[in-house]
Amino acid sequence: RIITTECLRRLGRSDIEGNSKMREVLATTLDQMNGGAEYVRLVKQLQLEHYYPQLLQLAQTKLGEQVGVEAITALLELKQWELLGKALQGEDTAAAIATADALGNSQNGAISGLLLPVVKNADVNIDVRRAAVKAASKAGNAAMELVKLVDEKTLDPELEQSVAAALHSAPSRDARAAAQRLFPLPPS
Repeated sequence: RIITTECLRRLGRSDIEGNSKMREVLATTLDQMNGGAEYVRLVKQLQLEHYYPQLLQLAQTKLGEQVGVEAITALLELKQWELLGKALQGEDTAAAIATADALGNSQNGAISGLLLPVVKNADVNIDVRRAAVKAASKAGNAAMELVKLVDEKTLDPELEQSVAAALHSAPSRDARAAAQRLFPLPPS
């Protein structure tokens, strides 16, 4: 399997698209990999669109693992905004929360455009919106967008405590400073 994987990595997408035998080998190899890091690399490198939902599922189910971060990062780098947006705003609350958590774990600046519409949308389940707040706080630009919502007084009051907690624990020093200004902690 290692040799087959290495051969597939050296091929381009056009080499595989034009060869039914290679597509068969690729499909078999990916099925045998069962969602590991090499699986993510191959799907990303070869831009295998019909495997993108499996990458999303991998990101949702392996939240605390490196392979989950690699899967969500691959989807972001492949600009799968529609797939990710649907997962965030879908009917399955657990999957939407897992998607938000996975996006936050990526700490990628691109998550802002996916998460902030969820935070602002009162029709989305409140738990999903809270997860989106927590995830957004992990990326500097998205955290500052949360600050902007509070400053402009356009944040849903139901989310204020979530935003306060998320910003106070944000990785960004600017976000933490803004949190202290907006939601001062009591003296200790």
